Amino acid sequence: MSEFINEKIMGDWFPFLTMGIGVFMLVWLFFLGDLVMGR
Repeated sequence: MSEFINEKIMGDWFPFLTMGIGVFMLVWLFFLGDLVMGR
């Protein structure tokens, strides 16, 4: 049962998780670049 739940969570949430991390990294890079360019 736990394996099925784990598979379901990974199958449904993994794309959103990777997308969220990618967006977060992009925003973080833009924020850092803005900070560096501001100086």
